[in-house]
Amino acid sequence: MINWKLISVHNEDEVVHDLNSISDVQINIRETSNIQFLVSIDEQSFEKLGSPHIVLSDIPLELEFSHYDGTDRNFRTTEELGSHSSRYFYNFFGESEVSLCFEKENSLYHSQTINILARRDNAQLANEMLSYITNHLDDAVSICFSRSKLSVGYDDSKKFNFSRLDIIHSAVSYLTEAIPIFVREHRYTWKPELELSEQGQPTGSDSVHWVLTNLDIVSPASIDEANLIYNNRGYRLDSLPKEKIVKDRDTFENRVIHTFLHDIMHFLYDIKEQLSIKSSTDDALVDQEYVRFDHTMRQYTQLALDHKLNQIDSLILSVEQLKRIFSTKIPAKNQPGIQPKLTSYVVRHPHYRKTFGLIEKCYKAPAPTFEGASLLLGLKNLSIVYETASLLIVHETIKTCFDVQLSNQCYKEHGEQHPFGGVERQRPQGEINNHFSYKSKAFDIELLYGPKIYQFSSSSTSGDLVDTSLTRRNEHGAHHYCPDFVLKIESKHWHKPITIILDSKYKDASTIRRFDIDILTRKYLLNIHQVNNQGRLGVSPVNLLLLMFPHDKSGRIVRAVSPQHCLNGKYPVLPQATAILVKPTEYTLLKEHLLSILEIMNSERRLIS
Repeated sequence: MINWKLISVHNEDEVVHDLNSISDVQINIRETSNIQFLVSIDEQSFEKLGSPHIVLSDIPLELEFSHYDGTDRNFRTTEELGSHSSRYFYNFFGESEVSLCFEKENSLYHSQTINILARRDNAQLANEMLSYITNHLDDAVSICFSRSKLSVGYDDSKKFNFSRLDIIHSAVSYLTEAIPIFVREHRYTWKPELELSEQGQPTGSDSVHWVLTNLDIVSPASIDEANLIYNNRGYRLDSLPKEKIVKDRDTFENRVIHTFLHDIMHFLYDIKEQLSIKSSTDDALVDQEYVRFDHTMRQYTQLALDHKLNQIDSLILSVEQLKRIFSTKIPAKNQPGIQPKLTSYVVRHPHYRKTFGLIEKCYKAPAPTFEGASLLLGLKNLSIVYETASLLIVHETIKTCFDVQLSNQCYKEHGEQHPFGGVERQRPQGEINNHFSYKSKAFDIELLYGPKIYQFSSSSTSGDLVDTSLTRRNEHGAHHYCPDFVLKIESKHWHKPITIILDSKYKDASTIRRFDIDILTRKYLLNIHQVNNQGRLGVSPVNLLLLMFPHDKSGRIVRAVSPQHCLNGKYPVLPQATAILVKPTEYTLLKEHLLSILEIMNSERRLIS
């Protein structure tokens, strides 16, 4: 038999929750509570399943063997119950899935949903961040919740995706642009067609067959009045059939397109019906310090879904227009189940070939699903929400300060075998773009989101950032640094580019001053160097380390140098490290620091020239 439970301690009040039981009463845990997980497993189950471990959404939590009580093996989490590290839900909020897994079992053994109660100041700040993300991101759902295990939409592999909608959008856009080409050049065959008129000539086989099957309307007539002679006798018809050859557009190729438009129309309407979340009527207030966050999450999830709903409505209008045009200009039947294939005609005509490629991708792409309450299920960490909000703030600030426009964005895969910056790959489901390029006449700017900086190796190339710290490879692979953002700015007026590392910390100024700024200064300003053109390591290229934090209760800025040597001081120096307040409602310090380093570089240019 297998049993598992959760012990929660808050202000010396201990509560034990049995995670085996199935109850309608939801488990509520304060984010600052100390947590311990306990698992007991009998010998037979242990031999079959192996050692247990806990998964908090997609974060594994190791368990250690505690004792053997004669019948069961008992395991517990590694951190002591009263320690700071045992606050496993610190800075998390909303509903979270906790799962029990075993080393010999691929699937989850059992899971429970726990509601994490947020501190009121965290709830307020999360409210600001979610509002900013929702208002500044076209696909807010994908960006906001892609790191939750069960997020806004998921397929059978539990990965979020709107891929079919993206492909439908691409296909509809292409068909709309290519309508003139399709109207001018489309697939058809020739077929005979009967036309009734007073001047008809029923000489062909089809015309003769028509007359023979309509003898009831044939009447005898004199030779002068007759318009049909048979066996030297005169007959008269009001209208005679006439055969002609006409274009038949009801071909396989055109049926594929008509069926595709019919199918995606039904698909889009199905998605519209699923885009609804029932509003929660529960009281969000638990006590004076902690609040439930479900209602806030539902509010902003619904806003993001409403944005997606507007896109779907626009797609539906475009598909309806395409259906009308194709039905008029290139009429063909719908054939349920028909699949695109490369016929000789498709191969020879690029507009058909590209359309069929998009149709095939659409049919193969997984469809997004929306399961009501499951939209909010998943571990939600305020650090990740702040990191996402920071990405959007940095993106907007770059465009404002340097007067540049986003020229390219893509996903790059990072690895020890890849050069710094990664190798461009097709974006995996559930991920977001992590490489952004901005351009103007004066600047070329790169923004790397979550890049990995590895130690010097044979894979290192000129210009790569390298980790030079005194560390060794461990069981998880080569040691590397992973700052939140690396910003590289080049100007044709400067003799060298500038490199800025930005790191988001969901903390306040006091905590960063005590625990972070000195450690991160050593890490990013002293232990990162660059490969030069000779393949050797040169000096550190990092000019500035900017730590960003959202809590303003203990100050707005943390300096590592005297005020006169800060970026906006009388005698600014580089490199240096600074921590500044950055949040959706206040990020003027970020603008000031980027503009200051721009002024410093321009001043150096003027001195050199």
